[in-house]
Amino acid sequence: MKNIWHLAVVSYKDSIRKRILWVFLIFSLILIVFAVALEVMSLERSSVFDKTAGLEATGAEATEEKMAKDMGIASIAIFAVLILLFTASSQIPEEVEGRTLYTLLTFPIRRRYYVLGKFLGQLLVVLTIVPAMAVILYVALFLKYGTLDAVMLKGIYALVLQLAVLASVSVMVSTFAPVNFNIIFCFILFLAGHTTGYIGTAARETSVLPARWGLTLLYTVIPNFEYFNLSSELALKTNVSFPYLLSVSLYALVYIASMLTIAAAVFRDRQV
Repeated sequence: MKNIWHLAVVSYKDSIRKRILWVFLIFSLILIVFAVALEVMSLERSSVFDKTAGLEATGAEATEEKMAKDMGIASIAIFAVLILLFTASSQIPEEVEGRTLYTLLTFPIRRRYYVLGKFLGQLLVVLTIVPAMAVILYVALFLKYGTLDAVMLKGIYALVLQLAVLASVSVMVSTFAPVNFNIIFCFILFLAGHTTGYIGTAARETSVLPARWGLTLLYTVIPNFEYFNLSSELALKTNVSFPYLLSVSLYALVYIASMLTIAAAVFRDRQV
């Protein structure tokens, strides 16, 4: 366990030192502040944008606050994904190309522990950048509207789980693929993961058996990132139940464990 934690800390420090991380992080913080401070697309004249049925907030200020939250959380999600993809995808390939991996593997550490350490390092990155951006969003919302939304914390927690799943996929792909392929693949997977509902519907409605099998396979394999999306609950200020958060957590744990198992198996047989 000590070796795993050491690898995680080394991976975390290496990621934090990357310049691109700070570029994305600073830009995201600026965008979050602007999303709250500026009365962009004021919803007193934007009923077109209000797609959430049953929205109880009636005043322009309430709808503007909803837009600020939506834009703020969307900014956190987008930039956190970009940061994660650029850091997680390069961890193993850079050490293979730089020959530092050979030195690490001479120590008494198994390859599966090496993979686990790399994943935990990226999880630490997520647990650093997401709370940092969330704090800025909370402060900006409080200064402008004087409110603190407890439901938003649950949305941030679900986002962290979503990013942890994506990190496990990126680490798995990095055991056999170059950085550029990893970034593109994981970004497409992230987008596809938010359309799994449509894939499931298409699988149920199609009458062509091979197409149904293929769509069902995609629906099963692709992570259901929409499962982690609590934007409707945040907009309505609806309480998110503990059983739902527990089920989301278990889903994330199972998917992460699956990805890391595959990663360990692939990396074990890789000649480096």
